[in-house]
Amino acid sequence: MILGLHEYFEFVIFSSDVGYQKPDLRIFMEALRKMGFETEPQNVLSIGDNFDNDIYPAKKLGMHAMHIEDAWKHFDITD
Repeated sequence: MILGLHEYFEFVIFSSDVGYQKPDLRIFMEALRKMGFETEPQNVLSIGDNFDNDIYPAKKLGMHAMHIEDAWKHFDITD
């Protein structure tokens, strides 16, 4: 997988595999289901780079959401 990040995740969801893409709430719901948090979205933090596609849909489902730039600052990640 590009960037060598695949080994850090238990699964990856591709919109082409599930038939819908962000900001469709179903892709977030699929992620919650696969993680076993479909009834506990408040226990999940979603980090993304686009407010319309990543942040707002996650929050609409009750997830915590953070823009990637804020996450870098919060978790003290520098380039």
